[in-house]
Amino acid sequence: MKVKIKGFCTLESAKYVFDNSGNLIGVRLDVDSERGIRKVFPLELVEDIYDD
Repeated sequence: MKVKIKGFCTLESAKYVFDNSGNLIGVRLDVDSERGIRKVFPLELVEDIYDD
C-alpha cells in the first residue's frame, strides 16, 4: 500500500503494524523495514492510505 504521512512530500510504500493484541497501531515504511529500522508512524500522522 502507499501512504501519505504528514511532513513527507511524496507517497511512501508501507505496511500496517499491529500490537501483540492485534490492534492496529500505525504503519512502517517499507524502505525502513529493508534497512532494519523499526520506526512506526502512528495513525495520527497518516493523512491518506491507498491500498493496492
